Amino acid sequence: MDKTNSAAPIYETLKDEITFLIIPPNQRISEIEVAKRFNVSRTPIRDVFKRLEVEGFLKIIPQKGTYVTRIDMSDLADMMYLREKIELAVVEDLCGKLSQDQIIRLQFQIAQQKKLLSESMDMMTKARNFIKHDNVFHSTIFSQAGKPSLWKYMLNIGPHYHRYRTLNNLKDETVLTNLCEEHEKIVEALIHSDMQTIKQIYQEHIFGGLSNFYAIVNKYPQYFTKTDMS
Repeated sequence: MDKTNSAAPIYETLKDEITFLIIPPNQRISEIEVAKRFNVSRTPIRDVFKRLEVEGFLKIIPQKGTYVTRIDMSDLADMMYLREKIELAVVEDLCGKLSQDQIIRLQFQIAQQKKLLSESMDMMTKARNFIKHDNVFHSTIFSQAGKPSLWKYMLNIGPHYHRYRTLNNLKDETVLTNLCEEHEKIVEALIHSDMQTIKQIYQEHIFGGLSNFYAIVNKYPQYFTKTDMS
């Protein structure tokens, strides 16, 4: 198999598994084991590891091994701030301009979120699946505003923010229900050109997860760098 062709899907798979905590923070990851798993030589795996290290997902320690980075909370608030500013600017462009087809598409995605919430599955699986639905919802808003590449940028703002989203969603199903309800409110406010309400909703929608910060860190201390957030 061509090295470039084999590296790309391996990179995407490992990045997703780290982002959704299938491979948790601080876990050691082996070139040999990953090469066996994907049935390739170690050369493309080495390239993938280097790329993930540059992007902050892995830390390669000479003579010790390669580890998934811990979640660095020092830049979490900055990433949330960045997302809020970018997304509000995009939503403002769309406010009051949704076509009926666009409204139906967003409402369908909310219905899919509700369907997921009604299904019986372990909380980890539900949290991961909900984030995927959540990403589709926000990606659709960006696309409808004519800014699809901006959402792709938001998905690549770093290894820490999206892993924290997954952990926050694990707290309990109420968190997921609240996110789904906020999505409904966002669509209603978009339809009625209510930008003031949208700003209020987004403040809670994006920053609300910080209210669970200490509980999450206490539950998963091994996942985090030692950072003073007081």
